Amino acid sequence: MPKPQFNCCDQTTDYDDSICCAKCNKRYHSKCLQLQVDLNTNIDVDWICPSCLPRISRGNNEDIPVRNKNTSTGSERNISKRSNKRVAVSSPERTTQQNDIREIVSDIVKAEIKDMLTQINLTIKTTINTELKTLREEILDMKDSIKFINSQYEDFLKEHNANKAEFKDIKERNNKLESNIDKLTARLKDVEQRSRSNNLELQCVPESKTENIVKIVEQLGKVIGVEIKRDNIFNATRVAKINRHSTRPRSIIVQFNSPLTRDSVLAAVIKYNKSNSNNKLNTSHLGIGTNGDKKPIYVMEHLSPENKALHAATRLKAKNMGELFDDRYNVYRRDRETSKLRTKNDGGGVLIAVKKTINSSRVRCWESDCEDLWVVVNLSHMNSIRRIAFCGVYLPPPVNRRLLERFLGNCNRVFEQHDKFKCIIGDFNLSSIAWNVSLDASPLVCNNSATAQILLDFVLQNGLTQCNSVLNNRRKILDLVLADLPECSVSYCYNTISNVEQLHPPLEINIPNMKRDILTTKTTYDRYNFYRADYDSINQYISGIDWKELLKLDDVDEMVRLFYEVLRTAISNHVPLKKTKSNRYPSWINRDIRRRIKEKHKLLKRFKKYNNAMDEVELRLLSDRCHKITHDAYAKYNSELEKQILRNPKAFWTFLNSKRANSNAYPATMNNGIKSSTSGDEICNMFLNHFNFASVHSSASDNFDSTNFLRNISYLGESDNFTRIIVNQNNILEQLKNLNISKGAGPDNIPPVFLQKTAKYLALPLHLIYNASLVSGTFPAIWKQARVVPVFKGGDEKDIRNYRPISILSIFAKVFESLVCPLVRLHFNRYISEHQHGFWPGRSTTTNLVTFTSSLCEAIDSQKQVDVIYTDFKKAFDSVPHRILVKKLSCYGFSGPLLQWLSSYLHNRSFYVVMNGFSSLSSKITSGIPQGSHLGPVLFNLFINDIVLCFKHSTPYLYADDLKFVRVICSLRDSVLLQDDIDRVSNWCESNGMQLNLDKCLHIKFTRKRDNISTQYTLNGEKLREVESVKDLGVILDRKLTYLDHLNIVINKASNMILNSN
Repeated sequence: MPKPQFNCCDQTTDYDDSICCAKCNKRYHSKCLQLQVDLNTNIDVDWICPSCLPRISRGNNEDIPVRNKNTSTGSERNISKRSNKRVAVSSPERTTQQNDIREIVSDIVKAEIKDMLTQINLTIKTTINTELKTLREEILDMKDSIKFINSQYEDFLKEHNANKAEFKDIKERNNKLESNIDKLTARLKDVEQRSRSNNLELQCVPESKTENIVKIVEQLGKVIGVEIKRDNIFNATRVAKINRHSTRPRSIIVQFNSPLTRDSVLAAVIKYNKSNSNNKLNTSHLGIGTNGDKKPIYVMEHLSPENKALHAATRLKAKNMGELFDDRYNVYRRDRETSKLRTKNDGGGVLIAVKKTINSSRVRCWESDCEDLWVVVNLSHMNSIRRIAFCGVYLPPPVNRRLLERFLGNCNRVFEQHDKFKCIIGDFNLSSIAWNVSLDASPLVCNNSATAQILLDFVLQNGLTQCNSVLNNRRKILDLVLADLPECSVSYCYNTISNVEQLHPPLEINIPNMKRDILTTKTTYDRYNFYRADYDSINQYISGIDWKELLKLDDVDEMVRLFYEVLRTAISNHVPLKKTKSNRYPSWINRDIRRRIKEKHKLLKRFKKYNNAMDEVELRLLSDRCHKITHDAYAKYNSELEKQILRNPKAFWTFLNSKRANSNAYPATMNNGIKSSTSGDEICNMFLNHFNFASVHSSASDNFDSTNFLRNISYLGESDNFTRIIVNQNNILEQLKNLNISKGAGPDNIPPVFLQKTAKYLALPLHLIYNASLVSGTFPAIWKQARVVPVFKGGDEKDIRNYRPISILSIFAKVFESLVCPLVRLHFNRYISEHQHGFWPGRSTTTNLVTFTSSLCEAIDSQKQVDVIYTDFKKAFDSVPHRILVKKLSCYGFSGPLLQWLSSYLHNRSFYVVMNGFSSLSSKITSGIPQGSHLGPVLFNLFINDIVLCFKHSTPYLYADDLKFVRVICSLRDSVLLQDDIDRVSNWCESNGMQLNLDKCLHIKFTRKRDNISTQYTLNGEKLREVESVKDLGVILDRKLTYLDHLNIVINKASNMILNSN
């Protein structure tokens, strides 16, 4: 028979293993139902299957037996069993009662919760109302307080500002007071130390009741080899101990009569101790030792308590920490043991100390195997940082070529990384070099030492300057300061706290601000562009003027005024205007490069604003492109410049001068010794007043004797009257055509290019004006005005007294003078002295020097002594009295309208000063020769011509106002005769209204003899300064006439100029 189907699984089994539901009669496996009760023992129980069992809540089913997990029997068929981990469900009747109870409980809980929520809401509402009421009251109180504070705010603010200003004022005054106290304290300490400048302190000298301190000092002098007389000792005594508990004897203070005596004794003691290192100065040397004891005696400067404490502290630190400065400094040192140099003495090295307020760092990779120390110092100035590389070096003697080349080779490698702002300071021990800093050209004068020449070549190749001029006791300079820092100066340092070494005097190096503040220029202004003028229209307009009718006047000034009116009209109608701007780019930067540079700047701004990576890449590519095309343009420009150096030397010198940083610029602040100014117009007026003071208001013209003058020059020949000059129109046309169009315009702002382009049509009106001026004896007033440009001479560039005026005249006036000048020179040619070599055809500085040096060589070859007196006139061209000059012109034959014309040419002149686009007021000139003119040098030669009559016993040599006169000295009588000529020159100056600059008047002896005749000369009661060399018309002459000084200086100047252009 088929096996029955089961509703719990797909398996078949016997009926003994199954159970039937009492409701649905479906059968289930006992194992699937997991029954654990023996069914045979509970057959009467009606079992209901899970599908027929209703969903009831679980109740108490503890009475249901638990089925065994492991065993089951067939008797458990009709019995429901529970698992020990599962709870059987309750019967349906009991479940119904529990649901009713749950509903009742739920209703009760809901009612309680509702009452509770109502109570909570009421409580919250009450609390909030109470708090809000309190808050409202507080807000009202706060409003009242704010109203009160607002009403008092202005008063509080005023009081606060007043207190703030008072506090600031008190703070400033306190800072100023502290600064003044610090300065006064420093000055007091300095004064205290200076008061001891003559004193020496002797320590550890045993005391005795019968001692004679003066004899002890005299004995000390005998030991060290210095003669100390009683007259040299002003005072000698013992002083109280600083520490009364010290067992040392009291110190002896010796006050000498001068610091020189003190220094010589101190230097001798140091030298003695160095040479006798095993037997240094002790009590036995002074004869005061007992039982053969040799107690050391210390001789030192008499320091103030402040400096003594500092010195003691630094000595203690030197022993403990290897430092010689206090905590205010960063100390960099390199001991000798770290280098490969070996000397006889122990110790030694180089040290550089920098204040901690200054950013500094040591660069060890720059140091060589020599004894050198490199420190880079960053100095801030005008929102920029200047990195200066300082090198301290010591080269032990004797300095050989190999040692010097090692050190200088390392310096060249350093300079490749740090090319600007270098300063090498140290003891080079090269006494074979004579560093001459008294001459303007170059400080280098060297003998034939090959080692010294290596150093000089290094200095020149790197554009350095030797700034130290302080000589030691042997008249040598061993400590050098080689720097490329502008205006670096070195002087003797008097405020020292250590012993002074005579071979190495203490130096004070002053490095001023390296950034030069330049006076700004009026960069934009309108002016006419004469190179783009319509000259065809201008010539047509000028040719249409009836000049003979227009200029048919008697007044020359009115003729010139009408002439300028026509020119102004033509210029305003046919010459375009242009805005002139200062070009910040060099001449080799073309338009394409400028466009690229502007694009780079725009891209840089965009990159800084948005920080885009693509912009950065594009910026880098564009920067490389700009650098390449700029480099190529510069190389091409230099190549063209080299090709044109013979045809166009002006372009070469313009380029060379441009490489000198702001060489022609004016400082932003200038002074006249009384006040300073930063305003361009005010500086121009200061220059105006200074140049105007050069005009001499002399009364010498009233004492000038024309009769005596005529008698003195009568040997020159009888004078012919020269009364009239007439100029030719063709000559005017030729002068106009030959004008140099590269020159600038005069005060009337009409340049030479305009005159050259219109020469054919301007010759007629100028012919009429020039001849009318000569006939009437009147020089046009408008052409007497000069535009003056200050040019720096030397010294302090901020002092206007170190500038000389350069006058710029109207081109029409200069053309006029160029026509008159040859005729005046032709008349004066018969009177000009043969000793005058200046501004005369066929004569020059060369003829002056050749004739002078020829006579010197002849005398020197004959073993003779030649004394030469060099004079210098104070502002010679500006000091010529007009009245005396006119009287001399009359004596030389000038008369009639020509003399009146020359007098009118000299009198009532005026000038104004211009610089960087600024201008001054106008001022009258009361004396002097017009500078920048053609007639000026001729008239000055005419004025000074008769000075040659003063030389009865010597031979004069003149180049304009440069005068020297010579006499061979064979005995003292020759010097007396030369002095007589000096006195005559002084008398001539007094009668002619001229002054000599006594500081620049010199005396030099030219000879190669060993035994010279001692001579001295005086001028106006003052002794003339005797020199070993002199600069004569640009050539430096030494007393033996070797020209070595001149050759070295020329070579050095040329080298510096070329190196500075790189």
